[in-house]
Amino acid sequence: MKKNLLLMVLFILSFGQVFAQTADDKDIDTLQKIIEQLQGDDRQSGLAQLSSQADILGSSLKVSKDADGYLLLGRAYFYAELDDQANKNLNLALKYNPLLPQAHFFSGLLAMFTGKLDDAEQSFRTAIQLDTGIDAYRNELARILVMKKDESGALMAFQNALKVNPENIEAQIGSAQIYMGQGNNEKAELLFLSTLKTDPDRIFVNSNLGQLYQNIENHKGALKYFTKAHQINPNDWRLTAKLIQEYHALGRMKERDDLRDKLYQTWGSGKAPDLNQQGFFVREQFITEGGKVFGMEYFELTGERATKYVFQQEDQISKSVKFKVSLGSYDNTIEILREMGDIGPDERLYHLDGYAPDGSHYTYGFFDEQLDYDTTRKLAIEVFNGERKEISSATDGSIRLHLPDGETQK
Repeated sequence: MKKNLLLMVLFILSFGQVFAQTADDKDIDTLQKIIEQLQGDDRQSGLAQLSSQADILGSSLKVSKDADGYLLLGRAYFYAELDDQANKNLNLALKYNPLLPQAHFFSGLLAMFTGKLDDAEQSFRTAIQLDTGIDAYRNELARILVMKKDESGALMAFQNALKVNPENIEAQIGSAQIYMGQGNNEKAELLFLSTLKTDPDRIFVNSNLGQLYQNIENHKGALKYFTKAHQINPNDWRLTAKLIQEYHALGRMKERDDLRDKLYQTWGSGKAPDLNQQGFFVREQFITEGGKVFGMEYFELTGERATKYVFQQEDQISKSVKFKVSLGSYDNTIEILREMGDIGPDERLYHLDGYAPDGSHYTYGFFDEQLDYDTTRKLAIEVFNGERKEISSATDGSIRLHLPDGETQK
């Protein structure tokens, strides 16, 4: 690669007279002003200016063949989100000066946005080789490597960015996320805390630090940072759910229930479409001997196999689902019972069921009324611990009733 760069330098020096002209200073000033407008609060003026001046600027650069001018025009089109024009002018910049690191960098950004990850990686690496002192180039290389599932390469790129600029917040956050994903909570914690010293209101960092503490069952720490994130963005229902989880873990049930009511109000208002589409929230996370359990609450009973609560136990290492326990009320069962006269037209029957990954289904009890979350949670834990036996099961396509004397009947 170094040999190729040297050859390009010699080529440019040999034919320097061809490229010696530069764009008119007025054109350069115009392009810089347009870029400032597009990046600032006067975007519409920048777009209008670029539209009206594009032909004039293009004609001027066609005469001068000024690489830096083409780079500015390419950047202007980039910020205007006119990717084809941006790519065209960046390529012309590189045609007249292949050693422009910024042109390679912006070409890499365009490639990244269009999913050409290999091209983007190569462009960022070239930009870094041409100018080793720009931490932003290394940040974007790291982002590409994250997309390509190369965590070790991404971490190295983020670390190199921090060597260039130890206060690079994006590199701190990126490194912390990778460390957190690898289970290196100590390093992740230090980086998140360092970031918050510089930018204490960074919501993403506060919520991630809260998640880190939740993962290691430091519930006071989790509550502190989830609360901070929620104060910054009180309309984020996911943060409301996180606070519900942490209040439960700390035994602060009144605060837990108050926030649950608030979340139901958010759901009922329709102001959070993604919450309405999902139809449930994770209201608790806790550890059992068999693995981590996620407790989920549905806002309403909908569908033929409606459920109110689901407790999903996952293997701590593989993260695969081991078993599910749910409290539900199924329409087909309800209709049969109503036709038989066992329940009234406005009554429902609820049942506690278990589901294994192989498709096996177990029933642990029937109830005339909908149980609350805490009661259902207690029953689910009994199931996970093997303390509550099934009264019927369906495996291998056959249904068995489990009689009190221990016998089974098909």
